[in-house]
Amino acid sequence: MNILGINNAFTPIQIVFGSNDEALFSIKENPPSRYPNNILFLINEFFTAFRLSTNDIEAISVVNGPGSFTGTRIGVVEAKIIAHFLNIPLVTINSLDIIGSKINEGWAILPAGRGQIFAAKFQNGKRTSKDSCIFPEEIKDDLSIYAPKSKMIEKLNIKNIHFISPSNNSFLQMSHEKIKSGKIIKDPLSLSPVYLRSTDLIFRKRK
Repeated sequence: MNILGINNAFTPIQIVFGSNDEALFSIKENPPSRYPNNILFLINEFFTAFRLSTNDIEAISVVNGPGSFTGTRIGVVEAKIIAHFLNIPLVTINSLDIIGSKINEGWAILPAGRGQIFAAKFQNGKRTSKDSCIFPEEIKDDLSIYAPKSKMIEKLNIKNIHFISPSNNSFLQMSHEKIKSGKIIKDPLSLSPVYLRSTDLIFRKRK
């Protein structure tokens, strides 16, 4: 099955198209802030270059958060529009799951703004905790911390951090597993991003 995967929840943004666990083409980039929404343009450019058509897309997979508020929303909106227009299956991937899929033991994190991070603990690629929005110092154990490299993460000066880049094959494999297990969004237009923020978290104060 040919899957088009879209990750606009965190940088670098990732667009991958492939069958089974092999990518036919992929894009990773850090778009300039003045051009935050060029996903459909990039997809069109690569489909033209590879002489592909929309009929070649059999399913859509989108990273639906947690992550950048604007980026997540844009990625989800474009994925559900494509799925609805082409009448093809749509599945979602959690941001921290795609980072944690290659972690033997440790924390997967993403910047959440206001000095906070989105975080979940993983062991052998499987999560052992729920997603949370916390301050970095609330991670009390000595496990390693993993995150995609970004200026926001670097500014937090977190110790014991390792920068990783989610692989295209991991994205495709997780997407195929979701489809095979029947975890398909029945109504694409009903899909909402996972922001993992609420009023109490936004205004939460350090102790």
